Amino acid sequence: MAVSSAIQKFTTEIPFHRGIMNEQLLIPVGHRGGDGDIENTIGALAAAHAAGFLFAEVDITSTKDLVPVLFHGNSDTRKVIRKLNYDELNKRKVYKRIGFSGSSKKNPIPRLVDALDTFPDLRFFLDLKDDLVSEPVAEVIKDLKAYGQVSIDGDSWKRTRNTYNALPKHLRSDVALTIGPLGLAALFGETKKLPGYKVLKKRYLKSATNCSLPLRMGPLKTIDGSMVEIAHDLEIPVFVHRVRDKADVDRAARIGAKGVMIDRLDLMDHPAVAKF
Repeated sequence: MAVSSAIQKFTTEIPFHRGIMNEQLLIPVGHRGGDGDIENTIGALAAAHAAGFLFAEVDITSTKDLVPVLFHGNSDTRKVIRKLNYDELNKRKVYKRIGFSGSSKKNPIPRLVDALDTFPDLRFFLDLKDDLVSEPVAEVIKDLKAYGQVSIDGDSWKRTRNTYNALPKHLRSDVALTIGPLGLAALFGETKKLPGYKVLKKRYLKSATNCSLPLRMGPLKTIDGSMVEIAHDLEIPVFVHRVRDKADVDRAARIGAKGVMIDRLDLMDHPAVAKF
């Protein structure tokens, strides 16, 4: 069993993003909480936590009354949630409309505050799914003083920065920022020396504290060792997602990634994955 001796040091004593570059094994991150059957629920997070995960990725959208909740769905189902107040959300008829398979009693759609408060020793990648969620997420982070517990993530760098800028200026350095698609574009541009790559690098990579990149898009492999090396030279640890099986974990280790976002708990048994 590959056990990490450094993990407690950088997950409980110092903020989210400090010390990750020193980790020699792949850091496992529970994708959408870590259990695909009950994704983005307290139950999923509890299963991942019990399996030894100390990092989790969750998707965040907001209700009509601007309560940040854990939910992925798609653009249409998130629109349904945005038209409901939180106290209207966890009902069977709503679940049917949005295709949510949880139970309103055992695994309801949770608020972000519930997830952070229930698992104070988990570190969360917060994948922001809509523009309205930025300020409410910042309020939750401030209320719980969870600055070192989170990394702000999402497809929109503007959304990520809006959340970051809504936090107290003197505490922002404890909050991690995840760069996604724009980071992929910047790294690809630099490896190929494409026009404009220096602008992308300066604008996006210089402000990020970690990178979340897809291991593949459909049948196409999207990142390689040279891209990971560039990110790590900038002290930006690369976490990869769309990791489906042990072969993907092998590839993540081979290209030098620092972490893998997985929703199969059995992949924790892979020898390249750190055990906490």
